[in-house]
Amino acid sequence: MNAPLIALLLAAVAVGAAVPMQSAINAQMALAQGHPLYGDLHPRFGWPGGCNDVDELATFIRALFKVGYLADGKKEKPWVGFEVKPQTDRETPEQVIAGTKRVWEEAWALA
Repeated sequence: MNAPLIALLLAAVAVGAAVPMQSAINAQMALAQGHPLYGDLHPRFGWPGGCNDVDELATFIRALFKVGYLADGKKEKPWVGFEVKPQTDRETPEQVIAGTKRVWEEAWALA
């Protein structure tokens, strides 16, 4: 298991422990130091050299269910959001949003 995925899972546990407090989890990043998008730059899911895509998000969703953050019958509906943005002039915000929705739907189906 890679370090960013472990960070996602730990964040899911923290979110579960913090309910009903709203929490933000920022784990969209490039994996290697020295990569042009390393750090807090919000590349899309599946970015070459990035650390998160469908499989990692499915693992994260399963962890959110396990800690009770995503569960039926909750008084307040939980939310999950992602910070992603275009990284080149060839990507539009609409493409990045559509890709994020696609990855979420694929990951949800796997979770």
